[in-house]
Formats: sequence, C-alpha cells, structure tokens
Amino acid sequence: MRISRLCGSANHCARISTRKTIFGDVRESRIVFCIDTSGSIYKVWDQICSHIVEHLCKMAINNKALYFNVITFDDYVKRFRTKLVVASYINIQELNRWLRSVCFGTSCYVFPALLASYSHVDAECVLLVTDGLLTKEFYEIQQLSTVCNSRPLYLTLLMNNINPNNRVIELASKLLMMTCCSKSRLNVITIAVSGCFVQLSPIEWSIRVPSKLYGCPNSCYKFVLDSLHKFSNEITGGICPVKNPQTHNLTSQEAMKGKI
Repeated sequence: MRISRLCGSANHCARISTRKTIFGDVRESRIVFCIDTSGSIYKVWDQICSHIVEHLCKMAINNKALYFNVITFDDYVKRFRTKLVVASYINIQELNRWLRSVCFGTSCYVFPALLASYSHVDAECVLLVTDGLLTKEFYEIQQLSTVCNSRPLYLTLLMNNINPNNRVIELASKLLMMTCCSKSRLNVITIAVSGCFVQLSPIEWSIRVPSKLYGCPNSCYKFVLDSLHKFSNEITGGICPVKNPQTHNLTSQEAMKGKI
C-alpha cells in the first residue's frame, strides 16, 4: 500500500515532502525515535505524534528503503517493535495508533532509553525528543560513547517561550559530546500555548559540536550556550530573548573555569 494514502492526496504528499518538522533534515535510512513520555510532555503530545508520522511519510516518499522504530521512555522504556521495520503504510498507521494510546509517567530516565535505542545494531542514528534532562543521570550519560559506536544523536529539546534552563543546555551539550560523532546536533524548539491551542515551531536553531571540543565538557557547553544566545540576540522574537545578558555572559565564563 502506498504512503500517499496516509497523505490523503498527491498534492498533500507534495506539500509534506517539503515541509519542516521538529526533527530537521535527517539523511539516514535506518532511524530510531526516542521520545520522552513523562507527565510534562502531555500538553504537546498530539503535536509530537503528528510530527513523527509526518516525518516518516516525508522520508518514505523519497526513500523506499526506510526502516524505523520508536522507543518511549518515562519511568519505563517501551518499544513499538522489537526491531526496525520498514516504513510502510501499514506500519506507520499502526505506529500512529500506538502513539495515541501512550500513557504518561511521572519522570523520565534518558540513559536506559538511549541504551535501548542504540541496541539496534543496524540503526544509523537516534532521534531523541525531550523537554528536560535529569542531572542525577550524568554519570550514566558518560558511558554513552561505549554503546553508540559513533552513531549520531539528533537531540530535539522542547522549551517554553522563555529563557532556557542553562543546566538543561549544559547536559544536552555534554550528551552530544559523549556520542563522539561530529554529525550529532542539538535543536531547540519553542512551545507556544494560546488557550487550548499548542504550537511547536519548526527548527529555528540547530548546532553541531566541533570535534575539537570532545573531551572538554565545559568548553563544549560554552560553545553551545554562546551560539544559542547569539542567535536569540540576532533574531527578533527568537528562541530565548536574553533579558539579562550579564547573567548569561557570567554563566559562560564560569563554564570555562569549571565552576558549573
């Protein structure tokens, strides 16, 4: 059965193939989605489900050899399938039903989910979506390089339209560094809530950590933080308007000194 049946019409398929999703430009053919299902994510869950399904349709239109799996994590790790499956009409339709039936947990533990994601030996990349990271997992995150085998991590961080949590940005940048892959990147997506309407913006800012910063977590964090704040200053209405530049500059300097 053709993927176009999920799109509704040939014209809609053409629009989907050029439309942006929160995952950005992913070129790999064997992908694993690793999605946060903690309680804080429920307000944007419908939008996340739509972006996953649309992204798979978008990729499958141009790549007939696309394989995928989806792993969700909160207090527990759950898999859509035990192995990667082809991105067919039936599998994407079943995935949509599975995603809509997800129950949310009270917390999220990302390392067991990443371990399960990278356990797919034929997976070429992992697409992680979360709205936060736990500081108590940092020791486990340091072991990431032993399981990912230099396969990229595409981390999508969802944030409200306010100043970012620098601690979360720090952990995200270190998570990228631990993959030891120059293709790994961080995307920051804003969540806009207006009454009962929730909107996830397309990718506004995306960054890759230079390989020369691997092994230097504080320098890596400073590089990511400075890039994010530079973007928000240059773009009107950007991701995180800097209300107190002196505070952000101080944070970057402390990062270089290892005080964070």
